[in-house]
Amino acid sequence: MIYEIESKNDFSTGASLIVKIPADELDKNALYTILSEKPEFILPLRYRSMDGQIEFVYQVGSLRPLQDFPGTCPTKECAELWVKTLGPFLECGDWFMRPYSFLLDTQYLFFDKDKRTISYVYIPSIRDCCDYADLRVMAVEVAAIVTADDVALENKILRMIMRDFNPKDFLQNLKPYISKSAQLSSVANASASSAARESADIADRMPNNPAASQTPEKISEGVPHAARDIIINLSGEDNSGEDAETDPGGKRASKKKRKKEKKLKHGKDKDDFYNRLKNSLQEEVIIS
Repeated sequence: MIYEIESKNDFSTGASLIVKIPADELDKNALYTILSEKPEFILPLRYRSMDGQIEFVYQVGSLRPLQDFPGTCPTKECAELWVKTLGPFLECGDWFMRPYSFLLDTQYLFFDKDKRTISYVYIPSIRDCCDYADLRVMAVEVAAIVTADDVALENKILRMIMRDFNPKDFLQNLKPYISKSAQLSSVANASASSAARESADIADRMPNNPAASQTPEKISEGVPHAARDIIINLSGEDNSGEDAETDPGGKRASKKKRKKEKKLKHGKDKDDFYNRLKNSLQEEVIIS
């Protein structure tokens, strides 16, 4: 992130974020288009010019970061949440926006629990504020925050992130899990915007993505030996002879107690897995 972000809380208007950029780095095409027709996937913003700088104020209001809503989602809901998270990178060209001008950090990825929508901080600058490595790490963080109740889908998501992650291919492989109504809504929104503006293809707008030109392939189930061979049993099943466990007093632990302990251990193992995966991706960037 090349720009500093300041947080501010106001009793009457709620929370807001402030970002300042040099005036000569302002992306006027994107800014004016956003102000005339704001896409639903970014926070409302206003701006002012002062002392050779442009100050953007983003209205967060009562929205909360996605980080505050961890949990397991039904399969369809999880897939649709991914569409709302990555879909903006495919549609942003309709507003003359650029994928790497989104702030790719789950700390600033806001979620409306009632509407089930995602809102980004978008910085209208001619300079990229993030890069492909940030995008991939953000995907790992989102996968750790919201998991699917379908183990096969969760494994598929992890495989696609571990490999040469690409939003277009990623969403293509999630189509079978997405409801028809959600697909139609996404297509309708994109078509309405495209009718007024010419859109570029995602491959042209994400030059640092090594997988942008690859053809989507069928993803087999299971987690491969990738990302430093980090492997975890995402099903939470334990075949280590749990039925023979006993409590400290020598009696067999109750089924309810063992189930609770296994669930806690499974959650801890998953958190550890995602943290190790995230760290391994960051190490790859440092080494390269």
